[in-house]
Amino acid sequence: KEILVQELINELSKIQCIEKVETQINVYEGKAGMRSIINLVSRYKQLCAFGATGRMYELFYEAPALVKELVKKRHRAKIITSPQYRGKQITTIKNIETRYLKADSEVTTTIFGDYIMLHMIKDKPVAILIKNKDIARG
Repeated sequence: KEILVQELINELSKIQCIEKVETQINVYEGKAGMRSIINLVSRYKQLCAFGATGRMYELFYEAPALVKELVKKRHRAKIITSPQYRGKQITTIKNIETRYLKADSEVTTTIFGDYIMLHMIKDKPVAILIKNKDIARG
């Protein structure tokens, strides 16, 4: 019995633990949904965005104050946006590195922490938030 147990221990020690990657997908709609996402994003010191339009400033009156606070806390962002938004508030923020690429899209893709967010701010704002570490890092 001792030999059998010892052999089992040896076999079990050879088994590698495979990290299980958890995936969560949530959909947010309207101003209340976007506020929830803003609260989540503000917890992270860095984000990257493609297709930024700066429409958050039009949607939320408190956006300038929030941005001022994030700059003070040294949050950083890298965004790629269309040249048509050159000079808009989103491109003049101190801690945001901006690049331009001609693209006709109303959808913004934002990556922060283990999250990927696709959002569009038009008549009714909508966002899809995906939490998956591997996708975010990729």
